[in-house]
Amino acid sequence: MAGDDIKVESYHTKVKYKGVFDLKDLYRNCTDILKDKGYVDNKSYKYMETLYQEKISPNPKEGKAMWIWWRTGKSGEGSTYYTQHIDLTWHMRYLKEVEIMEDNRKIKADAGEVEVEIEAYLKLDPEGKWRKHWLLGQVHTVYYKRMWRKQREAIRSTIKSDAETVANFLKSALEMKRFEPQRPGFYPPR
Repeated sequence: MAGDDIKVESYHTKVKYKGVFDLKDLYRNCTDILKDKGYVDNKSYKYMETLYQEKISPNPKEGKAMWIWWRTGKSGEGSTYYTQHIDLTWHMRYLKEVEIMEDNRKIKADAGEVEVEIEAYLKLDPEGKWRKHWLLGQVHTVYYKRMWRKQREAIRSTIKSDAETVANFLKSALEMKRFEPQRPGFYPPR
């Protein structure tokens, strides 16, 4: 259990899509889901984006490429021992603005490839209180492996469920195949 950042992986997946989609709608709805789950609030969502990079190619066939990093987190319920995190890494390429017809009206959309990597994890002792304390530093490994095991697994399953909600929303918004029973969505499409 040595080291500065103790990270307990809970969930990791990628959602890839090639076709026509609405980037603004994806962006807005993913932010709403993270707000609803408590990973960001009305003030901190402005700071979850740690990287935004855009490259416009001189070759018109290549279009535009974008990289966006979202780093979110929330503290444990009543505990400073852990924090819960969901990180989204967006990469889009060959992006072009297109107009499509929907319900007899023109709508602006984006065409290209989008890949969203979703990583959910627990970060233990984020402030280093256990490591720095003379007694707690000695018993931290025992506490983590034996005493906190059931609670850790429950928290990991909660984080996994939250991250799967984001992944399932992206898949349904991009109209991709999912290999699970379909339930009515809580978040209506905009």
